Amino acid sequence: MPSDELPNCPVRQVRKFITWHSPFIISPRPLSIFDWLANLPFVAILAIAVALYAVLAVIRRSRAIPVKTKRSAGEFVESLLFAWVVVFVILKPFFLQAFYIPSGSMIPTLQIGDRLLVAKLPYWFRGPQRGEIVVFKAPPNAGKDGVEQDYIKRLIGLPGEKIAVIGGKVYINGHPLNEPYTEEPSARDFGPIIVPPNYYFMMGDNRNNSADSRYWGPLDKDRIVGMAWFRFWPLDKIGLLHTPDYPAVQAEPQPALGVWSLVH
Repeated sequence: MPSDELPNCPVRQVRKFITWHSPFIISPRPLSIFDWLANLPFVAILAIAVALYAVLAVIRRSRAIPVKTKRSAGEFVESLLFAWVVVFVILKPFFLQAFYIPSGSMIPTLQIGDRLLVAKLPYWFRGPQRGEIVVFKAPPNAGKDGVEQDYIKRLIGLPGEKIAVIGGKVYINGHPLNEPYTEEPSARDFGPIIVPPNYYFMMGDNRNNSADSRYWGPLDKDRIVGMAWFRFWPLDKIGLLHTPDYPAVQAEPQPALGVWSLVH
């Protein structure tokens, strides 16, 4: 099985222990505050919001703090609480989320070190489409130690479709898929299998160095986080991530995922 999202490093073990693990920020480079904030779980975000509110209440009720200091400290904490709620309680879980790419499983489309914005809003109103780059919570059998991990792959197969890889080419219901975005043809044949209802078949663009649905099976729709939408780093590659067309392969429209299924 090819190596994929997670290098084995001490930081990974620490984050596994405290269950705040995300492979998008576990990498050989030092862990930055941006990465830590971008990948906080929703429970931790709510806990910090409650803690900020508690600090604000203490400041306002304290009689030991001078009035001038109390006013300035209260305004600062209140502003911090407001910004925290807007960005992390509203925008991050329901609209946009930032991710860092630590592995080469999506080369050449995405490089190690790229930073992306993942949009959740489109999936409120429609289902995922073939060719979209999707961030999701990988199934438990995808990792070596069962720790929940964030993966990023391209959506290849839709529910009910027959998927096969023969001679380095992907076939959907017997029709070859034109994939100019791949690093190289797959060296391994696969299938055919039928994608179950409410599941999707995911593959990395770097076909020979990607742990994907060929190894751990189709992805449950409830594990989807959002669609990779915009690359904001590095600056020379800034721009939208486009979804390719597949005129030779027809696809049925998929039902919307809704709001709450995308909150992880």
